[in-house]
Amino acid sequence: MKLSKKTLESILTRALEIVHATKVAGDPTLKAAFARVEDARHWKNPIDRVVALPVTGYEEELAGIVAAIIFFTGSVADLLVERKNEIAGLLWVRVRAAGYYATIGA
Repeated sequence: MKLSKKTLESILTRALEIVHATKVAGDPTLKAAFARVEDARHWKNPIDRVVALPVTGYEEELAGIVAAIIFFTGSVADLLVERKNEIAGLLWVRVRAAGYYATIGA
């Protein structure tokens, strides 16, 4: 299931605000968000993870993850809702991105 265009635009806009406001690579909030999705073998590899997020307020958490991906890899994430469980209050979102090597060429 895809996120709506309006939701994606909102997430990307917020992510870019976060990136713009970030002053140092050691920012603990960005590091924590990136740690949720980075490849286990090497952080510069492509990203393909499913993350569980609370149904309420998931946009802000996704914005943080997207911002971290942009900041650390230069790539933009593709987001796809894998499943939603209203009873548990969770949304599982697949996060994919090209990663640092593919984007930067290093």
